[in-house]
Amino acid sequence: MTCTGLERQKSYRQCEIDFQLELSRGVSFITSSGTFSSLRLLTEETIAGFLRSHGPRRLFIFCVVLADRLNIRGRPDAAQKSPVMLFKTTLRIGRGVRDP
Repeated sequence: MTCTGLERQKSYRQCEIDFQLELSRGVSFITSSGTFSSLRLLTEETIAGFLRSHGPRRLFIFCVVLADRLNIRGRPDAAQKSPVMLFKTTLRIGRGVRDP
């Protein structure tokens, strides 16, 4: 079954409502990062916190909304890195490994 545009819009809006606190906190942390290392660490912490609290089921849409909010807050660099970091971070967390 494929997801229609309307279903995606509803999912996006629902994510904004359901995870308002996590999104606000994550955007605030990530936009404060000054270096790539801190950006990576803060993105990892945001994703790990979401996974601990909510599990993986809605992680993808959470990261889409997070990236959009980072763009709005003037951090397109962080928003562009976010999807790549999402997958790398999820793999590392799943294996219990952290990059040095």
